[in-house]
Amino acid sequence: FSVYPVISSTVSFVAGLLVNYLLSTFWIFKNSKIKNRFAEFLAFALIGVIGLGINAAIIWLFQNPLATGLVFGGESAVVNGETKYFWLWGIQYYHIGKIVSTVVVFLWNFCGRKFILFDKSKK
Repeated sequence: FSVYPVISSTVSFVAGLLVNYLLSTFWIFKNSKIKNRFAEFLAFALIGVIGLGINAAIIWLFQNPLATGLVFGGESAVVNGETKYFWLWGIQYYHIGKIVSTVVVFLWNFCGRKFILFDKSKK
């Protein structure tokens, strides 16, 4: 849709958060520790925003030249004044980082919401 990437990623995050909240509250976690729906959504969103921060940190770790060099022993070269990075087994470090962040953030979001926000007991 030719939308600026920051705007499109923000809109997609908010849309995903709303859909996730609705699905979670109606099908997965039926009993909340917080009785006020607005406060419950804010807590749900806060856990999601922390997950977004974890995602950004992991992606940064895998994309940052120093970090990837420390983790993977990656090589870099300056070409026409721009730093170019070699890839591990033909796959960009970003893709490895995205796989790692997907697993870590999924576990954070699920466990955070299950243990912090929602109550296991049926009332």
